[in-house]
Amino acid sequence: MLLNSSQSISKDIDDMVRDLLLEDAAYDRQENRSAHREHLFRSVHIDFRDPKEEMLAISRNISPLGIGLITDAAVAEKRMALLTIEKLDGTRNRVLAESRWCRTYGKHWFISGWQFLSIR
Repeated sequence: MLLNSSQSISKDIDDMVRDLLLEDAAYDRQENRSAHREHLFRSVHIDFRDPKEEMLAISRNISPLGIGLITDAAVAEKRMALLTIEKLDGTRNRVLAESRWCRTYGKHWFISGWQFLSIR
């Protein structure tokens, strides 16, 4: 973990990084999770079913039950979408999912939780 890595050239930078990581950990504790999630940062294409709409996202974390996504617009709860998750080798995973919650994640960003339903 970064908290245990080498010190930077400035104590102020060390303090800033520690504060950001502690804030992130506190945010994780606020989420009502039924499964442990691992951090995973990937490009995700969101293809909403009804009404037809598309959005881009970055994944934040993932578990066998679902995925957390960061977007630049709010996502309504209970919206169904086909999520296309980019793999590092250029291939893609496609999964049908339902948005379960969404809230602000800093200025101009939103984080949403998605429940996986089926592989497509």
